[in-house]
Amino acid sequence: MTLRFFGAPKTSFLVLEVFKDRTNALTFYLDSENNAIFGKFRENISIQDIKTKKIFRRSVKNMIIAADFSAAYTALVPIKAERDNPTEPLSGTELENLLAQAVGKTFNQCRLVAARELGVDDLNIVLVNSRVVNFKLDGHRVLNPLGFQADEVEAVLELTLTTREVLERIQAIFRSSGIERFLGEAAENERQPFFFTEISRSALLVLQRVRDLPLGLVFVGREESMLATAQKAAVGEIIHRVRLRWGQESFLDVIRKEWTITPEIAEKIYKLYIRGDLSPKVNGFLRRLLEPPRDWLWQELARAKCFGRIFLASPDELPFTFPVRKKNLVADLPPIEEILRHFGLNLDLGAWPLQPYAVFRLLAPVLESYGDKSDSTINRWLRRRLSWLGPVRGKSL
Repeated sequence: MTLRFFGAPKTSFLVLEVFKDRTNALTFYLDSENNAIFGKFRENISIQDIKTKKIFRRSVKNMIIAADFSAAYTALVPIKAERDNPTEPLSGTELENLLAQAVGKTFNQCRLVAARELGVDDLNIVLVNSRVVNFKLDGHRVLNPLGFQADEVEAVLELTLTTREVLERIQAIFRSSGIERFLGEAAENERQPFFFTEISRSALLVLQRVRDLPLGLVFVGREESMLATAQKAAVGEIIHRVRLRWGQESFLDVIRKEWTITPEIAEKIYKLYIRGDLSPKVNGFLRRLLEPPRDWLWQELARAKCFGRIFLASPDELPFTFPVRKKNLVADLPPIEEILRHFGLNLDLGAWPLQPYAVFRLLAPVLESYGDKSDSTINRWLRRRLSWLGPVRGKSL
């Protein structure tokens, strides 16, 4: 797949990276040859920053909200419905009703799961995006089911949920910037002005373009990490999220305890080891010292019943020689350059003042948005019928 932008000489992007307690902002643009040119990156932006530092302009063309797993949850709901009149072609009205009924039966459960994952009361959970994918008629996959005869309709509903606090923060950011078209504000026959997604879902979708399922992706944190896995299912795929009781601090802790030193000194020693700037004797000692926390990761992955190929996305370098093969899984770093080539995106990682990990997190939602079909007629119907569930309708924003 190659990204195309209708011959525009310059296409601008704004990516808001939303965490539970903060928001980062990236701006960049693509020229007519699909070269990605870095603009600005600001961490933990505030309303005052937006008003005084001109982080982004109202004229930005593509706006993407990329929520961290701490701020959003994606529910995949397989649906199967027997038709009352299988000899009649499937109409838009019938499909719209089937989808609305399926959501009505499952939404409360999805909201409860999202509340548990995000650590809030279920009454504080709101729906921010929805789409339907992977249609099947009588077991045969079709891109668009309308107009066909069938006894049975199958599909997968993707519901993206977040907290009211996160949603209100996003609203405040755009109001302060002077942008008046808020998330979901598009009319029924218009393209949605924003693309809202959850980063782990985006990353898995992008990885599937260059690797086969099953896949796993570990977002490495300081004290704990998040594992997201994707496996094939009868219709679409199954996505699981599991918190791992392991993180970057595991390596620093064993160094600190071994020499009874401060966390700051332990981190300096760790970075020297990663860069290979220590003597062979000290290097060998640390390699053995760090073996237990390396094993803890494999134990956590085994506990999560993870198998196949997994990728470790870490803000800091890890003390592994990749790829790592362990029984029924292979661990590696995300193939960022291969992904960019697949999409026809030209990006010089050395010219961007961000680590490859950050580039992967920020651009995966952009790449997902260009393969997304949520602005199809069917998905606009779905959003209209889900208006009673809240902000996905748009006008309540």
